[in-house]
Amino acid sequence: VNHLRTFVRPSADAAVTVDVIDIVRRSVELVENELRLDDIRFDLALPPTCRPVRATPLDLETILANLFTNARDAIVRAREAPQPGAAAGRVHVAVDDLDPQAAIQFVVRDDGGGIPGELLACLFDPFVTTKEAGKGIGLGLSIVHQTVANLGGTIDVCNVMGGAEFRIKI
Repeated sequence: VNHLRTFVRPSADAAVTVDVIDIVRRSVELVENELRLDDIRFDLALPPTCRPVRATPLDLETILANLFTNARDAIVRAREAPQPGAAAGRVHVAVDDLDPQAAIQFVVRDDGGGIPGELLACLFDPFVTTKEAGKGIGLGLSIVHQTVANLGGTIDVCNVMGGAEFRIKI
């Protein structure tokens, strides 16, 4: 438990001005091969330019890589018990920087069947998981939530278009 506490504490690294598009691309590169092996594709909707944010690059990469990996896991599970009309094979990643007065928004959406309604309200609580026993302990999204909060941002989740959608504002 003491070791896990280090993950939810604010990073010891100093916040720097971060190129958002570069961070998204580097995060995709971290997990892209694993997704490709499962025949899962990234659908990137990135603006040509974006305002920078003040953050620690490792924190942003960790947040995004965790969401990408969870999307992969959901898609793999959805394929094991296919539903009519389920696509189960795409992770959509977008950055919204249209309003200079608003926070930059990151969107990560999958087509892996979504999150059970009873878990949506508590999904960021420690030890809450959608995975079967032995596949996850339910700390990843709790750590993501705390890391986003440490950066001064917010994260929300909902079910849309046959999958889960996470929206991070920083």
